[in-house]
Amino acid sequence: MVDTDDSQTVSVDELRSCLIRMELGISESQMKMFLKRLTDEGKRSYMTQDEFLKHFWSAYTYEEVFDEEEKKTFQKAKG
Repeated sequence: MVDTDDSQTVSVDELRSCLIRMELGISESQMKMFLKRLTDEGKRSYMTQDEFLKHFWSAYTYEEVFDEEEKKTFQKAKG
């Protein structure tokens, strides 16, 4: 569902498309913050499948990946 080109990595574009399809109600600001955080602070344009599986749920639930300040910023970005 996420790695649409079977590259064994999840690109930013693939992840963005997946998030849109999931209709999570994430604002564009939240999505940018989420994607940046999951791609090594924007230094890469992809993540491995293992990284995706490890971080996706924890990032979405604000566990482990986000610190307290980032949680507040993410909530404010909801728009």
